[in-house]
Amino acid sequence: VKVVYKSDSWIMDSVDLGTLLDQKVLAPDETLLVKEGSQSVVSSEEAQEAVRAAQKDENEQASAGEQVATFDVSAGTDAESGWVLRAFVNQKKFDKYLVRQLGDKAQGGAKNATFYIKNGKVKIKPSKTGTGPNRKSAEFQLQGMLFGDEESTREIELVDATIQPKRTTEDCEAMGIKDKLASWSISYGGSSARAHNLMQMCKYINKSLVAPGQVWSFIETVGDMTEERGFQKAPIIVNGRHEDGIGGGACQVASCVFNCACFSGLGIQERTNHDFYIAEYDDKGFADATVSWDALDFKWLNDMEHYILVTADSDGYEVSVQFWGTDEGRTVTCDRGKWKKGQAYQSIREGDDEKPVGYTQVEQSGVNGRSIEIHYIAKDRNGKILHDIEFTSDYAAQNEIIIVGTQGAETDSDSGDDGDSDGDAESDGDSSADADSAEETDGAADTGEDS
Repeated sequence: VKVVYKSDSWIMDSVDLGTLLDQKVLAPDETLLVKEGSQSVVSSEEAQEAVRAAQKDENEQASAGEQVATFDVSAGTDAESGWVLRAFVNQKKFDKYLVRQLGDKAQGGAKNATFYIKNGKVKIKPSKTGTGPNRKSAEFQLQGMLFGDEESTREIELVDATIQPKRTTEDCEAMGIKDKLASWSISYGGSSARAHNLMQMCKYINKSLVAPGQVWSFIETVGDMTEERGFQKAPIIVNGRHEDGIGGGACQVASCVFNCACFSGLGIQERTNHDFYIAEYDDKGFADATVSWDALDFKWLNDMEHYILVTADSDGYEVSVQFWGTDEGRTVTCDRGKWKKGQAYQSIREGDDEKPVGYTQVEQSGVNGRSIEIHYIAKDRNGKILHDIEFTSDYAAQNEIIIVGTQGAETDSDSGDDGDSDGDAESDGDSSADADSAEETDGAADTGEDS
C-alpha cells in the first residue's frame, strides 16, 4: 500500500501491514463495527443501526464527516457454532505507525494544554488546534482496502484536516488543580550516576496527572529501568550488601512520593520499607518506600473528587516532589513511635586474592537493625476518618564487610590458619546500643538504596 502526504510518500510492505493486524472471536450475534479511529464489538442490530445512520446518498459517509462500516472481515467461521474469527486493522497501531512516519507533521501544530508552576502557583499553558494529515480517515481507508472493496486502489492519500488537541485548555480547567496539597524533599550525595538516575526518574514522574479513583504506580509511571532509557549503574541493596545496579537511587524518589501521598491524606495501596535503615529517609515523616522492578512497587489511590498533578525535580542537591489539586480540608496525623532495637550487625571478613596480605579495607559499615511504627490518620474537613494505617518499618542489621588481602597466602588446608578465610563472621555490633545512636547512622548506611 502506498501512502502519500503532499510531497512525501512511502510504501507499506507486507511486514508493515502484518504488524497492524489484530483478530477477535465474535459470537454469532456480534459484529465488529469500524469507525474512523476506532473499532468495537457490538450486537448485529446495533451495527446495522450505526451504518444506517451514517449512510447518505448510498455512501458510507456520515453527515458529520465520520465514516462507519461493518466490513466483511471474516478470517474463519465455525460451521457448527457460528462463532467467527475476524481480522481487522488495529487503528491505534496504525495511528502510532503514521505518527512515527510523519514526525512533527503528524500533529499539524496542534498542542495539548499543559500545567506549569510559577511562583508557587499552578498555571495552564493553553492548548492549540492545528492543521495536518487526517490520520483517522487514512486508518478507515486501509481497513476498506484490506477487508472491503477488493478492487480499491492500493494508495492512501492523506489530506489536511483540523486537528484538535487531546487535552484542551477547558479540560485542564475542569480538573480542579489549583492548590498545593503537599511537598517533600530529600537531599542526596553519592556518584554522578546516581544523581543522573534521580533526574531521569523525576523527568518521567513530573507532570503526572492522576484522575479521581485512579491508582498511581511508581513502576508503571517510571517504566523499565534500562540503559536504553537513560539509566546508569549506581548503588542498590542486593542480598544484604550495597552493589551497583541499573537505576540505583529510585527509592529516594519513591520515598518523596510516599510522604507527599500521606501528607495529602490519600490512600496508600502498596508500600514496603528498605532492607536497611537510611537516616535521610527514615528519621522524619512517614519514613521510606522501596521499589524493585521484579517484586515491589509503591502505589497510592487518588480518592479525592478532582485530579492530582504530581511534579518532581532533582537539582543536583535534593529531590523534591509536590502534589497539587483541590484542597478538600483534609487533616493528617503522623504519629512516629519510638525506635526499637533490632539485631546486632556482624563483622564479615572476605578475602581478596588480588590484594596483598596485610591489605584491609572496610567495604560496608555496620549498622544495627531497628524498627519503628508510624501511625497515619487522615480525616476529612468534618473529622471523619478516611485512612487509619499503622506503617511498621523493620530494618535488618547491615553487616560490616571488611576486605582483606590474601594474595600469595597459604590456603587453610596448607596452613591450618583460618584467620583470613573468606566469609569469617563475628558479632561486632553492640546489641545493647541505643537505636538512636549517631554511630549507627554513619558510613555506608546512607549511600545505597534499592533500585
